[in-house]
Amino acid sequence: MSSAWDEIKRLASDLQRVQLSAAAKKLSEANCVEVISKLIERQLIDVVFTRDGTTYITRKHLCTEYVIAATKTIIAEDDEFLISAGELFARDYVHKLQTDLRVLLSEEGVRSIASLCRDWSLSTELLRSLLLDRLQEGGEFTVDGENIYTLDFLEAHKFILRAVLCAITKATLLSHIQQRVSLPTNRFFAALDDLLSSGEVPGKIVGSRTSASAIYIPNLHGELVNAAIRRMFAQNEYILFSDLKKMGLSDVKAAVKSAFAKEEFGQLRFLGSIVVPEEVFDTQMSALKDELAQNCFVDVSAELSKSSLPFEAEDESFFIEAITAGDKDLLVSEPRLYTSELLAKAVDSLSEKLDQRAGEEMDKMDQKKKKAAPKPAEKDEWDEGGKGKGKKGKGGGAKGRGNAKKDEDDNTGSGFSLDVDEVEGWLRSSERVPEELIQSIAEQIIDKVSQSIRDRVARLVATQAVSSAQSNKRSHQQMEQQLNQLYANISLFETGLEKIPDNIRDDLRAYLQKTLCTELAHALLGFASDTGNVGQMKEKQREETIEALPSRIKDAIVALYASLREDDLQNFNNALFDLCAPSVLQLGIKNPDKKTREELTNVYATQLLAQVNEQSDPAAALLSSVLYLYAKDGIAVHASGKFVAQLVSHLATLIDVEIYDLLLSAQKLVVASFKNKGDVELKEQLDQQIQALRQRLTQG
Repeated sequence: MSSAWDEIKRLASDLQRVQLSAAAKKLSEANCVEVISKLIERQLIDVVFTRDGTTYITRKHLCTEYVIAATKTIIAEDDEFLISAGELFARDYVHKLQTDLRVLLSEEGVRSIASLCRDWSLSTELLRSLLLDRLQEGGEFTVDGENIYTLDFLEAHKFILRAVLCAITKATLLSHIQQRVSLPTNRFFAALDDLLSSGEVPGKIVGSRTSASAIYIPNLHGELVNAAIRRMFAQNEYILFSDLKKMGLSDVKAAVKSAFAKEEFGQLRFLGSIVVPEEVFDTQMSALKDELAQNCFVDVSAELSKSSLPFEAEDESFFIEAITAGDKDLLVSEPRLYTSELLAKAVDSLSEKLDQRAGEEMDKMDQKKKKAAPKPAEKDEWDEGGKGKGKKGKGGGAKGRGNAKKDEDDNTGSGFSLDVDEVEGWLRSSERVPEELIQSIAEQIIDKVSQSIRDRVARLVATQAVSSAQSNKRSHQQMEQQLNQLYANISLFETGLEKIPDNIRDDLRAYLQKTLCTELAHALLGFASDTGNVGQMKEKQREETIEALPSRIKDAIVALYASLREDDLQNFNNALFDLCAPSVLQLGIKNPDKKTREELTNVYATQLLAQVNEQSDPAAALLSSVLYLYAKDGIAVHASGKFVAQLVSHLATLIDVEIYDLLLSAQKLVVASFKNKGDVELKEQLDQQIQALRQRLTQG
């Protein structure tokens, strides 16, 4: 039945919501009558209709209306009843409750509203409406929060609070006083305010009332504290901060200041945990300075522990700060002090170790130089002719830089590593430094020790350099000879380029830069850096080698290599003469005159003719033949096999037709032989053609 009724209420709620919605969704009056009729037939609801049958109410609602009407009638006819919170009470009952409340309060002074509700089986609302709201204002009771107090009770506790405050002689938390008085927070502070306003509190409140750390400090407390501080100082000649904090003093300095006269206070020194007279502080300072002067270091903690005063670790920094003030030669490794003189002694004690380490670094440098053997470069095409020596360069200029940074480290000793642990071991074995200072001193001197090793290595390197001075002089003369030979050839071929047609001139110039100019640049770099096999170095090695040179030489070398990539040989000539200047490499270089060039051209032609007769490779012989014909006509050309076809085409106006035809035929056979290397018949034809060319050139 209960579930059915719940279902009816849910349906009634839904029906009401629908009826309040849009008109299209509402039930008509006839539908509503039908629904109600079915509920009545099934005895699901019990209703009472009016006489006209158009209105109905439930029997429960009807009974409620009867009761309300009867209650109003009773109250109107009899003053002994009253309504409170929808309930009917006899006034005698209310009077009895009021009497009981007065008796309880007179006995106990305070009762909670919750306890009254529990004892009398009343709700809080009824209790307030029947009793609390009817208490006369200014009477003998007061309601504060959830408690009811008598004024006598509150007055008595105010007197108790006054007695407690008068009895306290030290700083006390207000929360502790409140617990002792047994008053809630608002009544406690109300009583305290009354006492403060009437001047009955012999002290002051420090801190916010809302804070749990608010403190009551009695006036007597200050006098007692001052007396205790003076007595403590008179007995011990010091004052411990911990003793003052035990007395509840958070501001130690202010407490001491209030206990002494101005002159006496000025003679006190405040440290980290103790207050001492200035003369005691000065005496202790003198002892520390004497120890420092005698041993070049002092352990402040150990020295203070010898004193009769109870110094703590936090006091050490005050002595350290006072000693180091204005003295830049002192170093700190708390709780120890030491002088720069001790550092110097520590470094001096390592002299033997430093010499030994410098020798080891020198040996390592020598080993690295021995292992630095570059791999040979690849062959260039099928021959270069002239002075190229058959080596293929990887481009000149900026690409030709070597392992300079590594060489710099090798030559100066700057590449070695030295850690603090190693220095600590040296100091420990020297037994010249206190064990407790070894780590700190090692950290201080490691840079100086490292530099000292570098200086020793540099001196060893310089000694080697002096011992090899004569060898360097011979090397200088050899470099000048090689320089002038190479540059004479470069100048010769540069002059020859002026007579070469434009369509091949730039390619031959680039080839000259790639070979002879690059070879000369490598030779000068090897001389400047005292490094061999520069031409066989990898690009990164050359870059590092250049980077290790002195700035004036490095800049000139960089300019020389950069000129190898430019379209004008004049820049190469300028860079070369700048590098060989007296202020840089001090190399004597001469620019060959016209007569010298003619002599060199004749020598070059003679060498080429000899190569034609000596070379067994047909392709190389063909190249030498072409270059010989140019040289014979006064044009020195530096070229490789890939230029043969273009060079031959420009010889048509310079040589006999017979020789020209032999060159064309041989050139075609050379190309065919490269494409058909296994063709024996073709090789025989090529050999015959080259032999015919040799004979013709030899005949002149």
